[in-house]
Amino acid sequence: MSVRSTIQGLISIASQELVRTRENHSLESFIEFVRQRRRGVNFSAAIVCAHILGDDRDAAMSELLVTREARDIGGCLVGVKSFVDLAVEGLGANAPTRH
Repeated sequence: MSVRSTIQGLISIASQELVRTRENHSLESFIEFVRQRRRGVNFSAAIVCAHILGDDRDAAMSELLVTREARDIGGCLVGVKSFVDLAVEGLGANAPTRH
């Protein structure tokens, strides 16, 4: 096998692995991974942040409201406000303007 064909083979394998990694490590797969493992542990902050990174503000707000309904703070307090309260305020204040 020549050096050129070896390099081409390595590049081909690396390209295939990159595609596979992108498919298996999306924000959606991360959210699903966390949801499946959240029993007894609150991962709401991670899920909300992933939705925001994916530009899905509605899903982020939905997760926040479910967390609030469960009387959960979302993992932390900042002063007297919970993560949930601060995130709801932040999403509401930064909502896109609808024309």
